[in-house]
Amino acid sequence: MLHKEINHHRILLVAGAILIAVALFTGIMVFYVMQRHAEQLLSNSLQSSLQNRKQLTISELQRDIDKITTISTRPFLIEQLQRANEHANDPLAIPALDRATRSFLVTGLSSLTLYGKNGQILAHAGNPIQHPDLTVQLDNVSGRVQLLSAGKLFLRAAIAVIDAGQVIGNVVAEIPLPTLNNMLNDAKNLGGTGELALCAPAGGEMQCFPTTLNPQVFTLSKRTAQGVPLPMAHALEGKTGFITAQDYRHQQVIAAYTPIDNFGLGMVLKMDSAELYAPI
Repeated sequence: MLHKEINHHRILLVAGAILIAVALFTGIMVFYVMQRHAEQLLSNSLQSSLQNRKQLTISELQRDIDKITTISTRPFLIEQLQRANEHANDPLAIPALDRATRSFLVTGLSSLTLYGKNGQILAHAGNPIQHPDLTVQLDNVSGRVQLLSAGKLFLRAAIAVIDAGQVIGNVVAEIPLPTLNNMLNDAKNLGGTGELALCAPAGGEMQCFPTTLNPQVFTLSKRTAQGVPLPMAHALEGKTGFITAQDYRHQQVIAAYTPIDNFGLGMVLKMDSAELYAPI
């Protein structure tokens, strides 16, 4: 009788152990499935959201470059520039250029300066940025086009004014970038650690514009101390993709990355892995 009771007790113990093992295994599998599902959902969401942001950025930059370029081709502006170049302090040309310069500000420009063929200022309107926190030259554009950080992001373009094949002056204009500025600020809507980063290469390093997690201009190495490329490094190499990796804060993140076409910029949209898995 005692032997039967001992066997019964052992059976209960073994059965309990099996149930615990099954429960643990099931829990681990459920966590794994939920983790993979969460990663896949976030991967699709981040990559889609990043591509939308990329297209909006390209559209805004190109639209503003075209706007400033168009100013340099206005026949009236070219005519008055020629007169001002030929006759210093022309009593008709200089006031006409001054009025034209002020009128262009209603198109969204924050400043506009017209230069003569010898580099002299002929007309000016608005408030140009004197000491930007960061200036990045954009690639593959006509003229000298720069992205500036000065509290918010601006585009600055210096475009030659050409008449009959000859350079007769230059237009230098600045314009704020509300769409890009809003996108950088709105990344926090992804979550507490959501961040949209925009950077440019600087030799072996990267120069980055302010983000929601880092409100100042900052410079980063392209790789971690262990030699692993940061997500932004992939973007600046012209690659598009999704990765789980360490970011510049030494935090494990889920990140989507892409280049901004031929402008020489990279963009990354990311959030901390810990925040992603917190609900699981």
